[in-house]
Amino acid sequence: MFKQKILFASAFALAAFSAHAAADLSGFAATAIVSPERPLSKDLAEQRRAVHDKCLELASMRPEDIRAHPSADFFPGAVPKDAKRVSKKIKISHRQISEELYPIAEKLSYSGWDRPTLYSTGLYAAPGELVKITMPQEMAGRISVQIGCHSDDLNRWMAKGEDWRRMPLVVNSRLLENAVNTAANAFGGLIYLSCPPTGGDFEAEVEIENAVPAPHFVLGKTTEAQWRKMLENSAAPWGEVECASIILTISADSLKKIPDIEKNARVWDAIVGACYDLAQIPVPFYRKQRVVSDVHIGGGFMHSGYPVMAQHCPSAGLESESYIYDPAKLMNSVEGAANWGFFHEIGHNMQNVVDWVFGGSTEVTVNLFTLYVFDTVLGGRNGAHPGISKEETRKMTEAYFASGAKFEDWQKNPFLGLIMFRQIQADFGWDMFKRAFKKFNEKGKPSAEKTDGEKIDGMVLCFSEAAGRDMMPFFRAWGVPVSDSVREKTKKYRPWMPCGFEKYASAKPETAKP
Repeated sequence: MFKQKILFASAFALAAFSAHAAADLSGFAATAIVSPERPLSKDLAEQRRAVHDKCLELASMRPEDIRAHPSADFFPGAVPKDAKRVSKKIKISHRQISEELYPIAEKLSYSGWDRPTLYSTGLYAAPGELVKITMPQEMAGRISVQIGCHSDDLNRWMAKGEDWRRMPLVVNSRLLENAVNTAANAFGGLIYLSCPPTGGDFEAEVEIENAVPAPHFVLGKTTEAQWRKMLENSAAPWGEVECASIILTISADSLKKIPDIEKNARVWDAIVGACYDLAQIPVPFYRKQRVVSDVHIGGGFMHSGYPVMAQHCPSAGLESESYIYDPAKLMNSVEGAANWGFFHEIGHNMQNVVDWVFGGSTEVTVNLFTLYVFDTVLGGRNGAHPGISKEETRKMTEAYFASGAKFEDWQKNPFLGLIMFRQIQADFGWDMFKRAFKKFNEKGKPSAEKTDGEKIDGMVLCFSEAAGRDMMPFFRAWGVPVSDSVREKTKKYRPWMPCGFEKYASAKPETAKP
């Protein structure tokens, strides 16, 4: 009996300790301030779990129960208590993705093509404050409201193993199920109306109340004078520049630094337009691309998707916003500059993953779009990246063929793989790629996922048809495993090799796909 009492007392003490520890973690999560200056260490697993759970809880609470989280003042940013709150009527016109564009869009797997389309409102929700949303009853259940644009969950992907520079989840979204609705976000954020791109057509007027005006420039509608007035009068910490083909979301402080807003917008339209042109995607596309600046994203310096996310945290040595707001800097082809990264990530959104992106080629073929932007928008690629310099090209080529031209090595080095495509482009120009990509776009989605071998064979055949030359010997010289079945379809064309490449090609015997 005495022993049982000891065990009971120990269990009671342990339960009490656990409850106390849980309460401490809950209190920590409710008051934690996470910012670039006060990051939450990757080594504090329990605290991070509690903070992430708190974010999930806040995102799922009834709007009326949400209060501002202390971390909101640091990111996304505070809104002054005396800042003007307004009511605004928003006209939203949604068009379902067309039958012509759907087969193209669904192949762009890196683009987040099926994520809900966001419609900017030019409004900002202050942290923890209720906004009221009124719409026609017939629209109930068809539109959602999203508060916040920094949509990466830091408890996933690469960020899961990094010190967090902001709270891990600062965006929430909810379906508007009634004619009159409320919404709130403990961290605040830009207000968007949204619906799936596959949702049916509709037009509606939605009124949003108790929101803060946010800077929102629309190319062709907003004048320079109106824009300056917006910046002067807005207390929102974030705003947007909307072009014909892309919407840029950056901090209000950086928006004020844009020297020529209209020029900036037109430069970005040219960049995205070039990518659409190379991919042979009809424009206008079913929706605009988006780029959002953030102090911490899920992985890398930038990543593709809807939206494209870009790291901007000067204290961590990460700079992206100056390239967004300064056309002169963006247009300057400087070695190692961030403009390569922007073009690269938009390029990912254009890759046809279903038909021609095979294993190891994702980070290779994407840079066709990067190079195309440099060639057509910036006027040349000199100094664009050290990985495409003449010296690096020579070194990589010689080392690769000296070691036996193994395809697994090709797959591991994106700039090595890019040499192969650069050789094709140098001889046949960009129009050959356009013809090939257009042909791929015209093909329906296959009934079953293609293997890497099928994608390689399809690319070699399509490139041969677009160039009017047999590309099979060239691909095999590079060690790319093209199957023998392709030969019957390409042998009607004259074989092609780039000038001066024979010494490398002769060192690599033709091999069929294993």
